[in-house]
Amino acid sequence: IRMEFYGNGFLYNMVRIMVGVVVEIGSGMRPEHDILRLYAVKDRDQARRTMPASGLYLKRVYYEGEDPDHPTKLPKRQR
Repeated sequence: IRMEFYGNGFLYNMVRIMVGVVVEIGSGMRPEHDILRLYAVKDRDQARRTMPASGLYLKRVYYEGEDPDHPTKLPKRQR
């Protein structure tokens, strides 16, 4: 499985958590619409599964304007 994530910053384990949710949906453990619910409730504990780091890797970091397949600007980080 190949997944690409674009963002201007990520929280600790954020990608591993998102992959865990997608794997659970793909294996029938969660309904597809759960992604929207999890985003709305903003409660990491409801995501349940954090995938192990093995098998996940950072392939490339794109800086603004570098990626021809994703030319849109990302919003500035809000603190």
